[in-house]
Amino acid sequence: MFPITPTWRNVRRAIERAKHDDLHIMGQATINGVRVFAIPSRSQPGTVHLPYVDAIAQRVICDCPGFHYRGVCAHTMVVTRHLVNEAQGVINALRGHPTPTLNLPLGG
Repeated sequence: MFPITPTWRNVRRAIERAKHDDLHIMGQATINGVRVFAIPSRSQPGTVHLPYVDAIAQRVICDCPGFHYRGVCAHTMVVTRHLVNEAQGVINALRGHPTPTLNLPLGG
């Protein structure tokens, strides 16, 4: 299980880091019914972290040290943004709107 509930301060910090480092999803797969994403490490070049969607906990979990320390990380924010864009595309399609997704920025 994940160690802590993230604070809003840590969430904002993770969003800022993802935006600053221009993190992006390198790939994704569904493994045993679980959506797993590949995102490059911010601090270890050549390393890829694998955040995944935990449907039972209803949150994105990551294997990076930052997530285990703070309960949130830049990698989970990138995946969360992707999932929101994806959901918005479905909503738009159901409403008959041609716009497939929102391009939500990570920062404010």
